[in-house]
Amino acid sequence: MWYLVIRRDAQPRQAWTATLDEHLAWMKLQHESGTVMFSGPSADIRTGIYVMRARSLEHARHIAAEDPFTKAGHCTFECLEWDVRQILGTGPFSVAELDALKKAWREAWDDPASQSAGPAAIPRASRDWTAGRMCFQLEAAMERYVVAHSESYGSSGKALVDETAALGEPAVMMIAKEQYALLRGLTELLGCKRALDIGTFTGLSALAFAEGVGPEGRVTTIDRNPAWVEIAQKHWAAAGVRERIDAQIGEANDRLHELAANSGARFDIAFLDVDKARTREYFEQTLNLMAPGGLILVDNALWHGWVLDDAHTDADTDGMRRFNEEVANDSRVKAVLLPIADGMWLIRRRHPASHG
Repeated sequence: MWYLVIRRDAQPRQAWTATLDEHLAWMKLQHESGTVMFSGPSADIRTGIYVMRARSLEHARHIAAEDPFTKAGHCTFECLEWDVRQILGTGPFSVAELDALKKAWREAWDDPASQSAGPAAIPRASRDWTAGRMCFQLEAAMERYVVAHSESYGSSGKALVDETAALGEPAVMMIAKEQYALLRGLTELLGCKRALDIGTFTGLSALAFAEGVGPEGRVTTIDRNPAWVEIAQKHWAAAGVRERIDAQIGEANDRLHELAANSGARFDIAFLDVDKARTREYFEQTLNLMAPGGLILVDNALWHGWVLDDAHTDADTDGMRRFNEEVANDSRVKAVLLPIADGMWLIRRRHPASHG
């Protein structure tokens, strides 16, 4: 039998980090065993969805309860019996067919006629998530047009994106295709030779920087999770840019302090995409590491649109709200907020004579 497992956040996402590696190891086992056929967030990001195969509803509940995220109290879940094959128009599928499944899932979710076959308890989503898609401001057709006309990554970048997408839910952390094109294009246009990437994940932003700085340039990238960086390094090597990238494992705060202690560490361009609750703190550290005229890009400035929703009072949303207000009124910098992907700040320090 097939079951739909709906997992809803019970704690702020920043509390989940300590359990993330356990969750990913557990999810990998479920995929390999054929128990979980699909996993990913729903339209509001805070709700996760699994398509699961189990002997009974009770068996499905037992499996879902073993998710380390659930056991740690980070989320709650409910299971619903559902003939997924009827809705998706497919038989049993493997992890290798994940991309095709996601496409079919979206089409079924957006088709009112198909939705009648699904559980009435699931609200119809007007927006959906796919790998590399983080834009919540554009209608789907317009976003497809923007992406189609953005410079694409090469075969190595495509392989990186595909492997990241196969991770399921964590892939929502990957930058969008148009962001990749912007990072690489700005780096080339400005002639940047030293780039700082705070929040490596599986390496797409660092790849964009490495291609942009060219053979003589260097990229420093920071992430707390060595498993993500291991994936990244494989794809950097395939792209021929591995030697340009210095990957540092650890907390961003610690690594940035170490870079600040090195008087020679000055960067032409930086990308900040980590803990949203501490964005202001990381920005201040990064600003002090920039060369004259250096450009800082800060991701998720619109934070799924929640910055305008007073009902969202979690630490990440509040942190991004405060950062946005402070940067907009910071006389030290010139800044522009672009409605690209999930919102992105472009920030440069003003010339000292222009303060005030």
